[in-house]
Parts: sequence; C-alpha cells; structure tokens
Amino acid sequence: MDTLSGTLDRPVGAKPDHSLTDWRAASTSAGLLEQLCMSGTLADVYFVFPSRGEQQDSLPAHKFVLSMRSAVFEEMFYGLEAGKQEYIYTDNVEFDGNTVMHVLYAARKYALEPLVAECEHFLQTAIDVNNVCSLFNQASFYQMDLLQCKCLDFICMNANDVFLTDDFLQLTPLSLNEILKAGALGVEEELDVFKAAVRWAKHHCEKKGFEPTPTNQRAWLAEALYRIRLPIIPVAEFTSFVVESELLTSEEQVQLYKHMTSHRNPDTDEEMAEKIGKFDAKHRPGSVFELKLPLSSTDNIKKCLTAACQILIVADKPLRLRKVSLFYSPTQYEQNISVAVTNMKDRSLQRPRLEPVPERGPITLAESVYLEPNTQYNVAVTCMVYRGDVKALEYTDTLRGVLVNISSVFNSISSLHLSRVHS
Repeated sequence: MDTLSGTLDRPVGAKPDHSLTDWRAASTSAGLLEQLCMSGTLADVYFVFPSRGEQQDSLPAHKFVLSMRSAVFEEMFYGLEAGKQEYIYTDNVEFDGNTVMHVLYAARKYALEPLVAECEHFLQTAIDVNNVCSLFNQASFYQMDLLQCKCLDFICMNANDVFLTDDFLQLTPLSLNEILKAGALGVEEELDVFKAAVRWAKHHCEKKGFEPTPTNQRAWLAEALYRIRLPIIPVAEFTSFVVESELLTSEEQVQLYKHMTSHRNPDTDEEMAEKIGKFDAKHRPGSVFELKLPLSSTDNIKKCLTAACQILIVADKPLRLRKVSLFYSPTQYEQNISVAVTNMKDRSLQRPRLEPVPERGPITLAESVYLEPNTQYNVAVTCMVYRGDVKALEYTDTLRGVLVNISSVFNSISSLHLSRVHS
C-alpha cells in the first residue's frame, strides 16, 4: 500500500469500504468505476493531506485507474520511478541506451549519487560522433564534470566529423559557446568552424519559426560568434564566405581586413595578438596544419621499385599525426598501403588503421598517432610496389609555433598533416 502526500482544497471524509456485496450492482464499466471512486474498496494507494483538525485527511485511489488516465502516474507506479525503490534496497537497477537518461533523471531527483555515477560511467562508454553533442548538453545540465570533459575531448579530436551530424544542431547556445572556444578543437581549417556555426544558427532560427536572416543568425550565435577565430582565416576565404554571410558589421570587417593584410607571420601563433576586437585571434593548438616538405635536388633522386619511403621527425612540442601525403599518382603504386610509426627512443611501433586510400590526396589515419615532444619518430609508408622516386632530405622549420626537424635518406613523402596537442 502506497501513501502520497499533497494538498486539497476541501476536506475528504471518505472512509474505506471493504464490502464486496453490492458495489458491483452497477451495470456498466463506467458505473463500476464510479462506485470505486472515493471509496476504499480495492484501493492500493492513498493520498494524504495536511490535517484539518484532529484527524488527517486521506483520499483512497487505485494505481491501475490512475495509470490509465495519466502517464505520470504510470511512470511513478510501474515505470522507472518505481525502479528507484529496488535500487535503494538492493543497489540493483537495469538500464540501457534507451533508458539511461530516464534513470539519470530519477537518480538526480532523489539524490542517489552512486546511481548517478553508474549512469555517468555508462554514458562515457557510449560516446560517438552521433550522440556526443547531446551527451555534452546533458553533462552540462546535470553537472557531470567528468562526462563533460570526455565529451569535449572527443569533439575536439573529431571536430570535422561532429560538425556534419544532426546531433551537432542539438547543442544549446551555452554548449556551442564552450565548444567553439576550445583551443584543442582539431579542425582542418577555421573556416570549418564558421560554416558549422552558421549551420547551427540557421537550424535554430527555423526551429523557432524565424527567418534565417543574418540578423537572426547573429542573435542566436551571440557570444559564440567571437569564439570563431576569424582573424586567422585566409583573406580570400574570409571574403568569399564570412563577408558574404553578412553576419559582421562594417566596422568588424574593416578591423579584420586591416589585421589580415598587415605584415605578420601566420605560422608563428605565439607572436600574434590574443584578440582582434572581440574575436579570438590565436591559432588553436589542436588545429590541423600541413607541414610541406621541400623537393630535394635531382642529384639525390634514386629510383625505388619496392616499399621504402620514410622520414625521421622530431618536434619540440607534442603533436598528433593525422595524414600523410606522397609524391605519387595512381599509376605509381599498387594496393596494400600501410603506415608505420616507430618511437626511436623505446622502439615501440604503431600501425594505425587507415581510411580508404584515395586516388589523389593524402592518406588519412583513422586514428591519429601521438608524437611525444623532443622524441624522434620514424614515419614509414609501405606498399607492395612503388614506382616513383625516393629523395634525400634534411629539413628544419617552425610552423604554428612548433620547431620541427625532418631528415631522410629514402623519402617520397610530400607532406604531413599534424595537430598541436592542447596542454
């Protein structure tokens, strides 16, 4: 028997009537239910109200009837709300991907912190590109700091893929702002961040019934617009996409154009200003950049008929290797290309899984490889047959604030796509 407390505008004097002799005399189901109403016959729950005098008032009811009329009562008596009682007594509760958020809500509502922790751990193991933004929203709402950090790390590592999902559009304005200001956001180009933000703003305009005008889009973006690092977008792309969007004021456009056309080195982000106006201006440490290797002199070119293109790389800051480009055309190699990365300090070897190798363009690592600072790595690309050239190479440069040295005796790698690791 359950008892629920509440308030009532009038006193209730109903007393349980356990007689089963005459109440079924009603000829219809509606009549039978009317006979049960306000009586104690077959009652299995009571609403208890503040005392109006010496006696406490109570109202008998029936769980089954209440649940037929109200989904809230059904959830309370027969659903996940009822499951909380089992957890309180036994520490046992079952949930899956379809029910975990309901369990989490009940656990928070009733301050069952161990159950909250179980839900948080479950959600951490379920993160993928198609749900990470929704989970980030929930982690922020329920103040689950660990899950929030895990989601943000995942988004930063897979930013370009996450931007393309429908789930990205479900971000709250606060969540969007937190993600766009992350220095570790691993994007190919800052323009990708701008395009994703515009897509998000248009979606929310349309969802709320507003025309997706530049004014309305900017209103939705609010402070998140300033987290997009517009000052580092190349001038041509800034003109074609950002200016054409009409999201910026004339004063902001002039201010950013003046910055972009001033004499500066875009690759040494440590020397750049923190902000241009209200806009963040420094390169994201986690953004992807391409390290192009120079062509060697023809005197050092050697013909290579088997798999042998490799370089040694060492940098003064931690990096992640994401892509490798070769000096090749589709006729210069055969199938079974693989990439191997060897730590020359401890001789540990990694063979990352690769995305399908395109006829043109870089070889993309499905899982990036972490490169420790001040540690030499051997990056080797192998295949069954390579009919191109290999070249001797010695190269040192500073790019995005990273000092990189590369050397090789047999090289056909044209560039590496790297990202800074946020610290």
